[in-house]
Amino acid sequence: MVQADLGNPATLPAALAGVDAVFIVTPGAENRAELAAAGVSAAKAAGVGSIAVVSVTSMAEKSDLLFKRQFTPIEEAVKTSEIPYTLLRLPLFMDNQVCLRAVRTFHSVNLL
Repeated sequence: MVQADLGNPATLPAALAGVDAVFIVTPGAENRAELAAAGVSAAKAAGVGSIAVVSVTSMAEKSDLLFKRQFTPIEEAVKTSEIPYTLLRLPLFMDNQVCLRAVRTFHSVNLL
């Protein structure tokens, strides 16, 4: 087992050595585009054969939605990486529903 951190790109080469495929779960962080791009760059440098990246359904919208603005650079990094790819545009995560219910019930949420 290896440990890697998208926020610390120096940890990625060892994690990707000899790997055929990479699955990047796009982090729910403010700098998610930077973190995902680090993973894509490391995958390319490692010669990975394919990559799958979690994205959002709003990418298909013709609007200026927040998630679309955040995920556009992620998808562009994937598409221009020259690695065969799959973009997983998932519509919903259960943790979003849990947080939404907590906000409605308690008017706040503590994620720690």
